[in-house]
Amino acid sequence: METGGSTGTGGVTGTGGATGASGLTETSGVAGSGVVESRQRYNYRPGLISCYVASLGIKGPRLPARAGNTAVGGIEKPDRSWQAGFTGGIGFSSFNESLLDRISVVSTASTFNTLATTSANRNVSNYGAGKDYISNIQPDLSFYAGVFAQKPLSSRWSVSAGLNMHYYSSRIRVGQQVNYYVPATSSLISVPAALSAIQPYPSYSTGDDQAFINRYYYLEVPASVEWRINRSRVLPLFWRGGLVLSELMGSNALYYNNQSGVYLKDNGVINHTQLSFSSGLMAALPFRKIRIQAGPEFQYGITNLLKTASGSGHLFYGGMRLAFMR
Repeated sequence: METGGSTGTGGVTGTGGATGASGLTETSGVAGSGVVESRQRYNYRPGLISCYVASLGIKGPRLPARAGNTAVGGIEKPDRSWQAGFTGGIGFSSFNESLLDRISVVSTASTFNTLATTSANRNVSNYGAGKDYISNIQPDLSFYAGVFAQKPLSSRWSVSAGLNMHYYSSRIRVGQQVNYYVPATSSLISVPAALSAIQPYPSYSTGDDQAFINRYYYLEVPASVEWRINRSRVLPLFWRGGLVLSELMGSNALYYNNQSGVYLKDNGVINHTQLSFSSGLMAALPFRKIRIQAGPEFQYGITNLLKTASGSGHLFYGGMRLAFMR
């Protein structure tokens, strides 16, 4: 019997479809349980199971048996070891006006000139009769060179120490050169014994006839701290300050003798050991792998240049500093 379908020997009955011996029913070939079964067949992929099984073989690194340092590695620590370099400077040096006690000097010179005028020995007048000009001290050339070592303490602070050879000079005006001394018995009047104490080596009378350069050679040990003012990478600025310990190595300086009334060379009146304060403003000038610093600086003597009985005065230096460091 057929009603819009057929029934075969296989027991298949169809109504717009067919029913087979398996008992499955299809409607228009696409509806019903056949659609669900088709989707299940599409999503079911047995081959992917092997991939999942293969992923189980991936193993990570073994953990250490004991706890270790958990700090992040690979970050470079700043280099804060000692670094060596060369330094030098050039400028001018001078001394305080108190090196010459002008009231005492002029008074002594006037007394000496009066005695020289009344003396019967004409040689006495050669020491500067009629000359009461006492020279002021004028600044002159100064320079130094040396080595130093620097150690950074932080990103902005560092300390340094070094060894320098420093040349100082000043200029004075003197009279004629005197190459002999006057015995006390050569005058008809009683000339003070101090006049006969003039040194046998060259000395100079007071006057304005010529210029004389006083030269000083000091071995210095500077120690300073340095502070970075800004954080600019284009032009970093630094302030430095510290102390300088100096020892006199040699000098040809002339000093006015209040008793004899002439300029004499006498290193015995100098304090050979000096302590000074230094300060300066430096700018860093990077050049390839070499660090260069340049800027103005000054240095002022804390201790007196002369011994107390000889006068007072302080050593001063001002100029430009240049430092090289790798």
